[in-house]
Amino acid sequence: MKNKRTIRCIYVILLAFLFNVSAMAQEMPFKTDFSKLSAITRLFVEHETDPELFPADRNGRVPALIQISDVGVLPNIPGSNQSQFGKIISGSWDKEEILQLTKDANIEWIEIYGRWNSSRLLNDTTRILSKVNEVQQGLSNGLPINYLGTGVVCGIVDIGFQTDNPTFTDMAGTNPRIKRFWHQNNNSGTAPSGFGYGTEFSAEADILSAKDDDGTHGTHVAGIMAGSGFTTPQLKLRGMSPDADLVFVTIKYSNDTLGGSAKGDYVVANPNILNGFQYVFDYAQSVGKPAVCNLSWGMHTGPHDGSSLFDKAVENLTGKGKIVVGAAGNEAGNQIHVTANLNSDTVYTFGIDRSRNDYSHENFYIDAWGESSSGFAANITLMDTFGNKLVETPFYTSNAASMYKKEFHSGTDTCWLTFSGNPYYVNNGKSEIILSVETNNARLQRVRIGFTGNGRFHAWNSGQTYRWTSGSFLDAVKGNNFAGKYLNGTQNYSVGENGGTGKSTITAGSYVARNNWIDYKGVYHAQNWLNPGEVSGFSSRGLTTDGRMKPDISAPGQLIASAVNYRTYAGWMDENTPIKSTYGGNDQYWTLFSGTSMASPHVAGIVGLMLQANPNLKPSEIREILKSTATHDTFTGKDSNIHYGYGKINAYQAVKRVVNLGIEQSDKKGSFSVYPNPATQSLNLILPQAANKIIKLRLTNAAGEEVYKKSLLCDEMGYSKWNLLELADGFYLCYVILENEIYQSKVLIRH
Repeated sequence: MKNKRTIRCIYVILLAFLFNVSAMAQEMPFKTDFSKLSAITRLFVEHETDPELFPADRNGRVPALIQISDVGVLPNIPGSNQSQFGKIISGSWDKEEILQLTKDANIEWIEIYGRWNSSRLLNDTTRILSKVNEVQQGLSNGLPINYLGTGVVCGIVDIGFQTDNPTFTDMAGTNPRIKRFWHQNNNSGTAPSGFGYGTEFSAEADILSAKDDDGTHGTHVAGIMAGSGFTTPQLKLRGMSPDADLVFVTIKYSNDTLGGSAKGDYVVANPNILNGFQYVFDYAQSVGKPAVCNLSWGMHTGPHDGSSLFDKAVENLTGKGKIVVGAAGNEAGNQIHVTANLNSDTVYTFGIDRSRNDYSHENFYIDAWGESSSGFAANITLMDTFGNKLVETPFYTSNAASMYKKEFHSGTDTCWLTFSGNPYYVNNGKSEIILSVETNNARLQRVRIGFTGNGRFHAWNSGQTYRWTSGSFLDAVKGNNFAGKYLNGTQNYSVGENGGTGKSTITAGSYVARNNWIDYKGVYHAQNWLNPGEVSGFSSRGLTTDGRMKPDISAPGQLIASAVNYRTYAGWMDENTPIKSTYGGNDQYWTLFSGTSMASPHVAGIVGLMLQANPNLKPSEIREILKSTATHDTFTGKDSNIHYGYGKINAYQAVKRVVNLGIEQSDKKGSFSVYPNPATQSLNLILPQAANKIIKLRLTNAAGEEVYKKSLLCDEMGYSKWNLLELADGFYLCYVILENEIYQSKVLIRH
């Protein structure tokens, strides 16, 4: 022990001498060889008892995602709430269990979730802007039926649901449409099978009486996606898929004892979001319906290239009739991102927390990623308002695979630095540096960050480590002006992880829906500086760091009216509330919110309409249809771009395209046809691969109800014929099931 202390003291003195640091470091580096651990996980291994960084459950476990190399070989390590999404496993483990996991040869990567990399909330006329009215009135606009999301499950993974809100009934106000509600934070009842935590509400009365008063975000989002608008005049404020079935999931926070949203502390574990998606898809499969999930959350810890474990898990979860739509984020105006191509030189920028004036200390959190095989390093300099250096740290390199938690002094000025580096991430080969910086005098101190090395790096400033704020990179802070010399943050690459970067996630950006309204008291309000149709100033911009277009599509997201949770309604919201109604003996409110949180459910609800037309659509097909049918105007320009993605969503053209595709959307292994179409008395089917085999035939009507079911033996050519006289005139979906393949076609019957 004495020798170790001696070595430690020598190390500190050497650092101070080499880098002219004017104070002693309070703690020394912890070095690890855990190449399978993310930078955050590496920090947890050394500081797992710090509840501020890693709020654990009552058993001392924290949520994590694990990537394995062989899906057939599962790790034999204790843990809790484990779920599998292809090669990604979610669950909760403590420090010792994680150390055991690193010894498993089948495990490639481990990433735990704490406050450092927690996700955050992103928050009538719009149906016209998106051409949804033309789809909901399809029979009057050349479509075979009125599309209302019938026969589709709309899943909303969020917080703050008022389950007894009138907009979650049918359009007549007669029947509730919430089929399942999984409250992950409520442990008073029985957890859903296979998940082991929270409470599942499945009976109608139980769902209606369940409480989730952690704000109103989920209620507003769900109303946009699939609200019926019941109790609003002429159902004016109905959503995109107003007849869809609903499944709600209230997200579980990473700490069982963590409070709600009163302090804006929306800390959530990514594995619980993935479990929410799985829960929605499982229910939809159990009732034979397609499903689309909306996620209006986001964060900026991750490579922003679709290779995060979260994005990989979504790829494994989604597929035919299983779609995830996410919000791009609200960071475009925050200068959250910097990038530079290093050539053995050093670049500098100032980092700030945008709420720095509200606190005596300043704190912010940065995640930076280098190029493949190119290590890089970062340091911190504390400066006064005259540009004088107070404290300067060494350059800490990503290649060291180390974690440091240090405290530096210069007189009364103090800087706390937590650093974690990772030289190689298994899914993209890139290196990573995470910095958490805190200073003790926000008014008189400035924090400069330096980056040095080779190759391109990207960095994101998320604001405070322990509070829900926003961060910026600047080339000038009051008293320190280095404009043109230091890096200035940009809006580019500001799309967030979770909803904004995944290869199988449909990402929504926001544009302005309106700039004036009349509140329910009759008072006129206007925000004349806004131009309806223009991209929202807050809507996060692309690209992804691997060069893909994001957002995929844009939708109305600024000043959007939808239902809110009356139990959490506040008086200050009155001027933003155009409609007030009464239902169930309580006042109900319909309020204007803004954010890509509002644009995302627009897109998700329209995807619900597309799934009604074809329940087998895949994420790639959805993206391609939205791209090819998008609206372009004077705001978007003719070409796709980082502001609007591929353009503005056009529900009518998208659904029309789906309807006109005609033939099944399963993996094609041969021709498939039904004729004549329209049919009068009988239908003929040719499916060559069904030669001399029995097929199962199933027809559903426009409401998604099964009206015909039969088994047929095909001849040696794969031909069969059946009588239609017992069916009424109308539009039907025809499903042909051969072994494990499902084929689909649209059929119009006219006797």
